[in-house]
Amino acid sequence: MSNYYYLSHSRTPWSFGFWVRKAMEEMGIEDFQICPVWVSRVAPWFLPEVFPCTCFTDKKESLPPPVACSLLLEHAFTHRESLPVYTDGSSSDAGFGFGVVFPDFCRGGRLPSVLSIFTAELSANLYATQVNFTLPQPSFTIFRYSFSALQALCNFNFPHPLVLAILEWLVLLGRRGCKVTFCWVPVMELI
Repeated sequence: MSNYYYLSHSRTPWSFGFWVRKAMEEMGIEDFQICPVWVSRVAPWFLPEVFPCTCFTDKKESLPPPVACSLLLEHAFTHRESLPVYTDGSSSDAGFGFGVVFPDFCRGGRLPSVLSIFTAELSANLYATQVNFTLPQPSFTIFRYSFSALQALCNFNFPHPLVLAILEWLVLLGRRGCKVTFCWVPVMELI
């Protein structure tokens, strides 16, 4: 829509984006992009509730690496019927990245340095759910280190676009009859 439309129809309320653009032009700032809000393509009542498996109560600092490793292996055995997937996000001076480890292959990606470790963690989980959709498994267990990313998936009121994208992929997996379990593993970096 052009500015003329908003100006010529006095009954039409101006959108927030139009007000911002008008204010920026008055300040002499032109040719800028307003970040669009991403809206889920799935109705909210179809989005799945995520109930994480949080069997670990100890903090990573309180566990020696051999104990942490044995606890992880013991817990992974409880999910032996499903395909294990390990995800992690990381940061360096060059930017952010993510990794996803399946039993038969590993994948990863680089992300721009303007993002955050939180976005890297969510990117890993989005990639894992997308790959899970292409595999013929009936059940997956995604082991993840980031508790904040897991909380974002459990809290529907968190409007992060990657959270919504992950939830949409979980809807598609659910329609296919696939079960996805998320396990918080606070000791993955010690292993």
